[in-house]
Amino acid sequence: MATAEDVYVQMLLPLGHGYPIWNPDPTPSSPEVHVGDVGHIEKGTFYRLFNAMKDADDPENEGCELPDNFEKLPIPEQVKIITPRAIQAGAICSKTVTARSVGAQVSGASGLAQGGFNIERHKEQGAVLILDDDADRTAVHANRWMREYMVKHYQNWDHLVRDRIGLDIDVDKLYFVRGVMKSKSWAIMTFDKAGSSYSGSVDVGYGPTGLALNMSWQDERHAPSQIRTGPRRSSSLSHRLAITDGSSVTSQSPYYDAPRNQSIFLNYYKIKRRRFFGPKVVRAAAEPRDPSSGASDSEDEHVVDIRLASGEVIQGEVVQEYPPRQPYDPVDAILDYILQHSHAEVAVSSDADVLALCAGGEIPNDISAFLRAASPRIEVEDNVGALDFLDEIDILADTSMALLDERRIASSGSVDAHSDDNEHDHDVSSRSPPAEEQLHVDSDKNPNVLLEEGLRPTIANDNQDGAPEVDPAMGPKTRDARTHNPNENAFDVMTIVFSKDSRHIAYIHDQNHITVWDTERQIELCRCHGHLGDVMCLAFSPTDYRLASGSHDTNAIIWNYLSGDQHAVLCHTAGIFDLAYSADGRTLATGDLDGVVHLWDAELGERHRSFPSAAGAITQLAFSPNDKYVLAQSLFSVNVWNAETGDLHAALNEHTGIIWQFAIDREGARVVTASEDTTARVWSLETGDTLFINHEHTSPVWIAQFSPDGERISTVSSDGTFVSCRVDGDQEGRVKLQLPHASQETTRISPDGRCVTSVGSPDGENPSAARKVTAWDTADGHDVFTLVGHQDVVTKVVFSPDCTCVATAGYDCTVRIWNPRDFQR
Repeated sequence: MATAEDVYVQMLLPLGHGYPIWNPDPTPSSPEVHVGDVGHIEKGTFYRLFNAMKDADDPENEGCELPDNFEKLPIPEQVKIITPRAIQAGAICSKTVTARSVGAQVSGASGLAQGGFNIERHKEQGAVLILDDDADRTAVHANRWMREYMVKHYQNWDHLVRDRIGLDIDVDKLYFVRGVMKSKSWAIMTFDKAGSSYSGSVDVGYGPTGLALNMSWQDERHAPSQIRTGPRRSSSLSHRLAITDGSSVTSQSPYYDAPRNQSIFLNYYKIKRRRFFGPKVVRAAAEPRDPSSGASDSEDEHVVDIRLASGEVIQGEVVQEYPPRQPYDPVDAILDYILQHSHAEVAVSSDADVLALCAGGEIPNDISAFLRAASPRIEVEDNVGALDFLDEIDILADTSMALLDERRIASSGSVDAHSDDNEHDHDVSSRSPPAEEQLHVDSDKNPNVLLEEGLRPTIANDNQDGAPEVDPAMGPKTRDARTHNPNENAFDVMTIVFSKDSRHIAYIHDQNHITVWDTERQIELCRCHGHLGDVMCLAFSPTDYRLASGSHDTNAIIWNYLSGDQHAVLCHTAGIFDLAYSADGRTLATGDLDGVVHLWDAELGERHRSFPSAAGAITQLAFSPNDKYVLAQSLFSVNVWNAETGDLHAALNEHTGIIWQFAIDREGARVVTASEDTTARVWSLETGDTLFINHEHTSPVWIAQFSPDGERISTVSSDGTFVSCRVDGDQEGRVKLQLPHASQETTRISPDGRCVTSVGSPDGENPSAARKVTAWDTADGHDVFTLVGHQDVVTKVVFSPDCTCVATAGYDCTVRIWNPRDFQR
């Protein structure tokens, strides 16, 4: 349930005054807010870290930890703003509340000023801020100096917060204050109870210790859920000039001439950097346990015995724990939009962008949907992205009005000034997506029909309340990217690939559909439609937001995977079986079924050169780490071509059986090949000579790869054995494991070489084993983790390059994204 401060922020922020502060009263731990403060907001209170516009020895920075290389930000006087009476005394109401003044008077006996309001609520949630005096605003115009200062110093801020102060706060949760609105005293009411429209009255007393409220409601069940006033202070009598019958007299009254230090609204900048780590899965409250450990559940089904990695057994409660809810802030949505739709490494935005985005009109609650509809332009300079509003204000204004009208009509059948379909939402991070995105593809419709109708499935859960499931034995079940009807196994996933930074996956399904998924935020980025034949291969660009695909329709397509748009179509005369990007991302190599390798300019879509590599189809392509060579595998050979000249450099063709796969070491000096002839060979990339032959297997070798240090190779054979051995022939440290079952699609060695996966045979004695993925330690053979959740046979297993993520696919027509560390023994 939403907290009162969440309701308050979400209800008043759309008014456009700035970020509403739930606790405006300064305290020793949260001093008065000033322009230039850098801090964070916790439970409605702003906590200053330091002030960037004051000198290090300024009283405002006294007692503050300053970031490394601190320097004062000088701001020109021309951009400073002082606005007296920015908000006049009275009631500031959310759009769901109406307050009408019913007059004011002064009590002759006490000198206590009094006023009153009739309050009408139109929706379940609402908020009211009452001020006894006008609020003044001090600010600076939105400017480039603050943006540039943030970009220059945000890493030092991050170091200050995390390493020196020890707060677990990301830098994108810091506020750089560019404006603050202050009053003398205030009263706050929030409403968060079910019910229809109703009304009440509020009498406000303006006394020596602040505001006092006396309220009555038609139904007390509908009274405000939270009422707060401040500041609370005691004071002696003071003299004040009173106006009576047009003449001025000086009278003594208990009026306290309070300082104007109550910070009720903030204007601010925020910054966010692009992240390059793998996804996070929903966590259970307790650590996963080993189902074979003998630990047993207690009588309470919500309490289980859990075996920790140390071997200790503890009791824990099985719960469904969600990611921490973040306070509602539309600036966060803008930062995400910039990073999602540009190649910027850092995004900067402010609350002024929100107002400009909405052309000074009403700020929609679902700012993300508004951004998708308006598609404002992004300016990127030196890898820093920001919204560019030049020549777009009219477009944004039209979009804003159209979206608001759609929502009002949808919710009430007519345009209503008080209607908004999101006014019941108390947490933006958990708000339901638009109707077209709510589809759970567990339907009787053919997936092709769903795609043609424009319906876009999102994360699906098996339980009806929408919460991720928790397996008491294994811990949390991951969210899954459901793309097909699980009742029709024909629409299985064909290929899964990760981006170099492990942040995105792309997969082929339904023959020629491509879906791109953000593993960190667990959202679908786009669907790419354009191939007429089966899509055979995918490759992410290592340097930007491009994805290449190859198809039997003889075309390769380069996509912008943030938007799903086609960047270039590369035409061939035969179907494409594999493709690969160069390390610098400038060149794309494609291999066709006629055995020809083509090199393309990845930006312009122009062919550089082509060379016939072999008599058979090209089944695997790769560039050497220095981009000097391109390697093409076909049947019994791997040909090494000079990428610059197109000359054949070497032919690795000493195998007597088909080559299944090859890999290059990190230094780009050697190649290892896995062959049908039961051997794995290590070759010199420079000379093409054989350096080592692995004879450990009795059946075809399917997989071979180097250890990160290049001293060992790991291989997997169809005989079910895994072997790790030194490439110099030394038997020291040799490991040979017998896997329960081996498969070309589900047996995978992690990139760091520490574990190897297996999936049970669907034809074995235990068919349910085919729905689980088990990883085995390559050093001693113990089971490292088991992934349980697929409802049918697992068909694909892929590790992310940084080993923080595993993607799996199955005949249940799901792609599941796992964090293996959450399932380790």
